[in-house]
Amino acid sequence: MGPGQTLRIPIMQEKVVVYKRPVVVEEITIAKRSVQQTQHVTAR
Repeated sequence: MGPGQTLRIPIMQEKVVVYKRPVVVEEITIAKRSVQQTQHVTAR
């Protein structure tokens, strides 16, 4: 290498990239239903 010349050496490094993302593991179903109930009550 002569005077006035530049030698470029890239410096590398390793990076670990960790991220979280939501995934479906199970599914539940929620529903409402009408219920009619008759109850007889007596006084004591």
